Amino acid sequence: MKTNLLRYRSLLIIAAITWVVSAGSVEKPFEVGTWANFCKGAVSHTFDDNTSNQLSKAVPLFNEKGFHMTIFTAQSFNPDWNGLKKAFEQGHEIGSHSIQHNSMATDYAASQKAIQDKVPGEKCVSYAYPYCENPGGATNVYVAARDCDGYPNPTTPGDFGKIKSQIIGTSQYGGVTDIQGMNRLADVAIEKNAWSVYLHHGVEGDYQFAATPINLLRENLDYINKNRDKVWCETFGNVARYIKERDAATVKKKGSDDKSITIEVTDNLDDKVYNYPLSIRLPVEDNWDKPSVKQADKEIKDTIVKVDGKDYLMFQAVPDGGDVVITTGVATGVKNSVGFNGKATPITRHHSSLVINRQQFSGNVSLTLFNLAGKTIACYKLKSNESTVDLNDITFSGSTYIARVTDGVTTSSLLLHR
Repeated sequence: MKTNLLRYRSLLIIAAITWVVSAGSVEKPFEVGTWANFCKGAVSHTFDDNTSNQLSKAVPLFNEKGFHMTIFTAQSFNPDWNGLKKAFEQGHEIGSHSIQHNSMATDYAASQKAIQDKVPGEKCVSYAYPYCENPGGATNVYVAARDCDGYPNPTTPGDFGKIKSQIIGTSQYGGVTDIQGMNRLADVAIEKNAWSVYLHHGVEGDYQFAATPINLLRENLDYINKNRDKVWCETFGNVARYIKERDAATVKKKGSDDKSITIEVTDNLDDKVYNYPLSIRLPVEDNWDKPSVKQADKEIKDTIVKVDGKDYLMFQAVPDGGDVVITTGVATGVKNSVGFNGKATPITRHHSSLVINRQQFSGNVSLTLFNLAGKTIACYKLKSNESTVDLNDITFSGSTYIARVTDGVTTSSLLLHR
C-alpha cells in the first residue's frame, strides 16, 4: 500500500453481539466461543510493504508478549525471505500484497504460490489490496482479504473480501498516531464483540509514508496483554479462519461412561485450510476430579475457568481433527441415573446388601466398590439372573465409598455411607 490512492471512510460502529455463538449445531451443554478463549473481541496487527524494522523490531516485540502479527508481502519490494521464514516459524503470518504492488492487482493465485514456494509451510490464506483498491475475486483464492475503511468488523463479516482496517502511523486518511487511538481499537473490539484490524507500514522511522513508533507499538501490546482475558490478538488469517470454522461447527457428544466423555467436533470446510482450533467449554460436574482433554489421542490445551461463579472446562479443538475425549477422573459424588425405564433407582442399599434394579441393565453386569481416593475395594461379576451383593465380608478403611454398576452400555454410581 502507498500514498497516492488510499481511501478511507468514516468509522463504522456496529451493534453489540453476544460473545458466545450458536454455531452450526452445538449441543448443550457445550459452547463455542465467539472468539478464542471466550474473549469479547479480537484484534489483528498487519504490516505492509516489507519494511526492514518489521522483522528486526516488531517481530521480537510480538514474540515477547506471545502475540502473532501478519506481514503482507509484495514480491517486487525485495522481501527478506530468510527473515520471513524465521518469522513464520515463530507463529507469524506471511500474507500476500500482490507481486508488483500494482493498482487493481488481480494476481491472487500467482502471488499466493510465490509465498508458498518461498516460505515452506505457509498456506498464505490472506491478501491485502495494494492502495486499498479492491477489484473483487480475492476470496476465490484466499480465506479473507484486507481493505481499509476503519474499524471494527462485525462478529461475522458480510464479505470476507472487504475486511476493514485502520491505518496507523500517519495523520493522513484518518490515520491514528497516538496511543489513545491505538488502544481504542482494542476497546471497541471488546465493547462491540467485534474484530479490529491495525494497518501498519513502517516501524520506527523506516518508511517515509507511515511508520509506527516502536514505543507506541510496545505500549499498545502492553495494553492488549493486560486485557488478554477480554481481547484476543492473533494473525489476520487465523482470526478469519476461526470465524468461518466457528460458524460452520457442529459439536455433539458421541458417547460417555462414568470416567470419560467423547465429543465430535466437525465442520463442512476444507480441512487442509481450516485447521485452527476452536475454543469450546462445558460446565464441570461436581464429581469430576482433575479432568483432562485429548484429541486424536494427543493432549490438547485445556483449563478450568470460572463463569458467573461456576467452573467450566475450556479446551481448544480442531474441527475434523479426530474425537475429543474428556477424562473426567474418578467420580467422587452421587451420580445416580434415575428413570431409564420408569422412575426406579438403578442401585439401592438394603441393610448390608446392594440391590441392582435389573430393569435398568441388560445381561451380565460389573459392580465395583472403591473409596473416595479412587482405590478399588472389591469387584463383582453378576450374571443376568443375579442382582444382590452382600457387603458383610468387605473391609472398609473409611466411612464413605462408591458403588458403580455397568453392563457396558448403561453405567450408574451410588455414594454410600457406612
